[in-house]
Amino acid sequence: RVCRIITVSEYRTQLQLHRFILRNRVRAIVGTLLAVGRHQLTPQQFAEIIASKDRCKAGDSAPARGLFLEQVEYPDELFETHI
Repeated sequence: RVCRIITVSEYRTQLQLHRFILRNRVRAIVGTLLAVGRHQLTPQQFAEIIASKDRCKAGDSAPARGLFLEQVEYPDELFETHI
């Protein structure tokens, strides 16, 4: 499982998630990133929260408004035919 955060611009952050998304998980990640932006958490604390896989350590969930799924990519080997 991989979660990478790629800052695209001052107003846009891209999350790269691999086999990671569950219901409301992105909202929890974004809410926790907002806490980092507000200097309530350090980037190191954010990384530790993600690594702990403990939702209770994360910040409040961000509201769904403004969040959207932009792209889905699947690994090529997922579509290989094994006959």
